[in-house]
Amino acid sequence: MTTPDPTKVASWSKFLSLELDENNPRKRLSSVTSFFIDEDKKAAVLCDPKRRDKGRDMVYIVGEDNLFRKIPVGEFRLNFLSPVIYSTYAPSLVRIQQGGVMTRERKRKSRH
Repeated sequence: MTTPDPTKVASWSKFLSLELDENNPRKRLSSVTSFFIDEDKKAAVLCDPKRRDKGRDMVYIVGEDNLFRKIPVGEFRLNFLSPVIYSTYAPSLVRIQQGGVMTRERKRKSRH
């Protein structure tokens, strides 16, 4: 068995930095924030569940020059045993059309 060379196990490169001031979302992020990085677009998607009895999940899209967009994604009831992790991120900033699926209730209402 050989010992791996520690210089070849992982590499790190700085491609995006985030200033911690009152104009960015970091001051309002919880300690359980999950994130996705897109190196090609030099952007990060931060998914932040609010840690109160009742809160509002937020998603922040952060790009170069410390520009960001804050998107509310809904309310939740806190469950201390399972942290909220968003895993449906698609590496694109293209808006996804929503509301295409009709429930039985909506179909019934649209007939009348």
